[in-house]
Amino acid sequence: MSTDAPAAPPRKKRHVWRWVGLAVLLFLAWFCWQLLGPNPPIIVSRETTYITEPLGSDGLPDYKQYLLDKYREGVTPENNAAVLLLQAIGLDEDDEEKEHLAYLASELGLAQIPDEQQTLPTILCDANRQAIADWWNELHGAWGDSDAAITDRDDVIYKVADVAMESPWTSEQIPPLADWLHKHQQQIDLLVEASNRDRWYWPLDADGEESEGDKLLEYTGSFQLAREAGRALEVRAFWDIGEGQSDDAMRDLMAMRRLARLTASQGGVIDNLGFVPKLV
Repeated sequence: MSTDAPAAPPRKKRHVWRWVGLAVLLFLAWFCWQLLGPNPPIIVSRETTYITEPLGSDGLPDYKQYLLDKYREGVTPENNAAVLLLQAIGLDEDDEEKEHLAYLASELGLAQIPDEQQTLPTILCDANRQAIADWWNELHGAWGDSDAAITDRDDVIYKVADVAMESPWTSEQIPPLADWLHKHQQQIDLLVEASNRDRWYWPLDADGEESEGDKLLEYTGSFQLAREAGRALEVRAFWDIGEGQSDDAMRDLMAMRRLARLTASQGGVIDNLGFVPKLV
């Protein structure tokens, strides 16, 4: 019989678990540092971004200034179609702050923004609306004072304007709009002249800072010009057709097409909505 004592089980190596625990803690510390710690500096190069200049105060690409410089390149008051559109149509000062208009004039090379006495009123301006209502009243009787009558009055005004923009018509058929065209022939001719220019530049911001006013000028300024230019040329083109002036109608239609291309050349989504002609 053996007298040797039974072999004792090997003792656990606790120091191994200590190393495992330390490794886990180090991993968690590294993970938290990567998640919550400061970001590493960004090295501006073609490896990180296509645009490497100009740089802003934070050392990163100034994308807004890049676009401004790109759109301004080679643009002068003499080749920029936006200058003539602004001179022909103007902007509603009630919608734009004066300092924004001053910045816009400076960017486009104008001494000042033309006032409403020098520019083309819209087809649905107050004067045209009243003239259409008075003409219709003479043909069909009084409107009355009820709310329904007022609604009918507005419906007629819009329908008359739609007819002028959708089908040939004559001075005899819609005298108020014929008077509007004759009175503002010079401004509409400016639109045709603008279409023969080869550049379109409209500043992205009103004063170089991010603000609600900047967005207003960017998104409504060029859109307003393009939309009203399209409407004016469209109305006159259909009037030309109705009056048997086919060459003049083709002139206005081609001007619409050229201006549509120009206003869309800056690449903004809103710019592409400026011209929505109904001519087919």
